[in-house]
Amino acid sequence: MFLGRTDSMAHNCDWNLYTEALRGVDTLAVHVWHWIESTPGWAGQTTLFITADHGRHLTDWCNHGDGCVGCRQIPLIALGPDFVQGVEASAPWGEQRDLCETAALLLGIPAPHSEERVLWEIFSNPENAPPLPAGGALRLFASPVPASSQVVASLPGAAAGDWLAS
Repeated sequence: MFLGRTDSMAHNCDWNLYTEALRGVDTLAVHVWHWIESTPGWAGQTTLFITADHGRHLTDWCNHGDGCVGCRQIPLIALGPDFVQGVEASAPWGEQRDLCETAALLLGIPAPHSEERVLWEIFSNPENAPPLPAGGALRLFASPVPASSQVVASLPGAAAGDWLAS
């Protein structure tokens, strides 16, 4: 799920719209997580990763991409039964690309083209984590949905079209 409104509003340098978009993403994430936790078959056994594609400058928040500390730090929220609860890290634990190996582990599938590592630090009991899957043939294909597609999210209690994912 890509929620592009926060990035667009930041690049427009409109602090009010940017923070409004952030609150919208927070609200959407809470609705999604509450739905997961209230749905039989999903509750108590589903993982949700929420992250961003990049960080932002610490002072010039309208821009990013020069490799400063703010640009290199990307938020990660890991929700699910396997993860440490209520902990906020002040230093990065890994890299964004480590999510591939971590998700593959949780799904029980190999990630033979990944040369990254599992983010063991986010697991509440790493010794009880699923075993690493044996290598195998897994091909990843590009999404059949064009990047320019616009999807309207509709959640209980929210007006249709409140938040757009593009």
